Amino acid sequence: MAGFTAEELQGFDLEKLIGVNCQIQIVQEISDQGRIYANVQAIVPLGKGMTKIRPSEDYVRVVDRAKADQHGTTQPDEEVAPF
Repeated sequence: MAGFTAEELQGFDLEKLIGVNCQIQIVQEISDQGRIYANVQAIVPLGKGMTKIRPSEDYVRVVDRAKADQHGTTQPDEEVAPF
């Protein structure tokens, strides 16, 4: 399976997939160094008769979440200078 081209990736909005149901097949593979990786092998539509699930009503998109500081209070989104 090939990845996205640069053009496809630029036009792909991952958030359009919120609420879309599917089945994902995950396979584990062991590297030459003995590490175990979980890889997506296939993504397919739900089978006939399978129950669709909905995202939680409390879900907030990442881009809409306020940034929390280390004390748990929220700060408005702001630019942060790199170190």
